[in-house]
Amino acid sequence: MSASWASVATLPERTPTAPLPAASDRDPHEGSTAADIRSVGGLIALIAGVVVVGLLAAGALIADPSDAATIATAAFGVIGSIVGAYFGVKIGTDGTQKAVQAHQDEATRAQVFAAHLAPDKANIALEQARAMGRDEPFPTEESIRP
Repeated sequence: MSASWASVATLPERTPTAPLPAASDRDPHEGSTAADIRSVGGLIALIAGVVVVGLLAAGALIADPSDAATIATAAFGVIGSIVGAYFGVKIGTDGTQKAVQAHQDEATRAQVFAAHLAPDKANIALEQARAMGRDEPFPTEESIRP
């Protein structure tokens, strides 16, 4: 472990030339063909479902015009459920992708900070990180030194 920290300590001091955009400003799947196909495919499925329900409702209205209110109410309920489910899943998926991207951004920042850590402080930082993960009290330099 100490060999890897020694190599990190020899990195030249540099500052980033431009700040990274925030996770909320980036599309996690920007330029992804699969994401584009999923998005278009979901929208096509939504439109097809609404059209099918509309055609069924129109056919039922033609077959039995006396039940127009019942048929219209049922059709609007089904269409509302389909559209609501589509947008609910879409919003949830987008939120999850943004959360994962934000997590990756924070992990990258932590690695950059760790790269600038002095090698003699690396052991205490690692032990404190382990203690935080286990919800234990933070160790001090004196408690770690042999």
